[in-house]
Amino acid sequence: MDCQQLKSSITDWFGSEIECHVHDSGVLTAVLPIFQPNGDAIEVGVQSLDQTTWKISDLGITHHTLYLGGVDVSDEESERTDEFKEIVNDFGVSDDGSELTLVASGHLGEHVFDFVSAIQNALALQLTVKRQLPARDFASIVAKYLGENQARFFVPNEPTAGKTGKWRFNFSFRNGTETLVKTMTTTTPAGAMLVSKQGVFEMRDVREVRPKEKFVTVIDDEGDREAFWKQRVTRVFAGYDIPVIRWATERAELLMLAQG
Repeated sequence: MDCQQLKSSITDWFGSEIECHVHDSGVLTAVLPIFQPNGDAIEVGVQSLDQTTWKISDLGITHHTLYLGGVDVSDEESERTDEFKEIVNDFGVSDDGSELTLVASGHLGEHVFDFVSAIQNALALQLTVKRQLPARDFASIVAKYLGENQARFFVPNEPTAGKTGKWRFNFSFRNGTETLVKTMTTTTPAGAMLVSKQGVFEMRDVREVRPKEKFVTVIDDEGDREAFWKQRVTRVFAGYDIPVIRWATERAELLMLAQG
């Protein structure tokens, strides 16, 4: 065998492994024998714009796969977002927030493989994601701390009624006026935003029927969890007179509040 035979053998096999589908819109999709980190084949769409110009698309797979893998490239504060933008810019790819595309003229095959390289580089960002932290019973941790420091607190037996529903709070401090305490923990940045918005909704809902009620939120920012509670998350509470106590550095304030 010589080099030409070797090249022919590889290209013949590669070509035979490509699946191509024609759609009513005129778009061709090609499933390539090139794989994502999860083992799925990479699929691209190709649309002819004129005789020499094509639009190549990732069909939205890159954004979808990254999000499922724990990489949210819409988070402007994430270093992964900066890396993703660098990859997009380096390969001359366009990104509308859901789909990667490349408009190119010339040799189509060359542009397809450049585009696939951009997809592979972007999907490799999944490999740099830190292992998700395990869930933990944060409310019990806070209760133990309060108990060990002889703080006076109550655990509500029933949910607290609001205007639209009934909501669970973890503790109640009763020093003249009642303060309801909600602890918040999560295992992901997206989860931190979700529980924060839900918590604010519940507190505002209770305040609709008990306008003098006071609230405080205790967030689980210990260790690696600190990265989840960025300013854009905690400022959700800012406009509603709801203090936020950071467990890692401000737990003494919680104790002072409980002791009156």
